[in-house]
Amino acid sequence: SFGSVLAGATAVRRSVRVCFNGQLLGELDALNVELTRARLTDPQTTAPDEAPGIAKRIVELEDEMRDAEVEFVFESVGAVAWRNLVAAHPPKDDDKKAGRDYNGKTFPVAAMGASCVVPEGASAEGFQEIADSPLVMDSQWDKLFSACLAANAGSADVPFSAAAWSIARPTETNSESHETTDSPEA
Repeated sequence: SFGSVLAGATAVRRSVRVCFNGQLLGELDALNVELTRARLTDPQTTAPDEAPGIAKRIVELEDEMRDAEVEFVFESVGAVAWRNLVAAHPPKDDDKKAGRDYNGKTFPVAAMGASCVVPEGASAEGFQEIADSPLVMDSQWDKLFSACLAANAGSADVPFSAAAWSIARPTETNSESHETTDSPEA
């Protein structure tokens, strides 16, 4: 019945992990360039191959970066609260030209502050500090805001993963139900 529609409802959550350690990212980028160079030059020289050692360090750095990531979990504030939040941050002319229905400077900070449940103590002020930091790249900021948007204004459709489906529910063939005969009476 309609009265039980929300009986099993829970807030949508989206999580994202962000590595703010720019030194690791810079070292990784440099090593990827070295690896490309080594793979091109190693076969042409008699010197020992450098590529395996570089590749090993890249894998170690990737592990270090994963360990340095900070997890952020955004939880939907609900449709009414979300609309009120958008309304409280009306778009400027530049925002309207960019197709946004909110203020591109103030809304992301407020939205993330309102819906971030991990790490504990997250706030609009904390997200403003992240936004203003010269150590944070646009791509990191966009990753955070995208997760916030996904939790609050993302798709409500039930997703479908073809890869997961093919692994979890492989096609079963039943030889009896797929038999064909030449006789129309069968």
